[in-house]
Amino acid sequence: MARVEKDAPGIITLPAHFNNNGYFTTAIGKIFHHPDDALQSWSEMTYRSDYPNSLKQQELWRDY
Repeated sequence: MARVEKDAPGIITLPAHFNNNGYFTTAIGKIFHHPDDALQSWSEMTYRSDYPNSLKQQELWRDY
């Protein structure tokens, strides 16, 4: 499966561009396939109380 950092090393993602220019960024919905992809794009990690929030749990849900 595609990963931003592997398939396009060195690019600045759109959320990272906003983050670098003073905007608050967080992933709500489907932005990247992997929950730990392009971590530099976000001001903070997304948290949902009704969703498994550890990276390990998210990987298991993704592969279901």
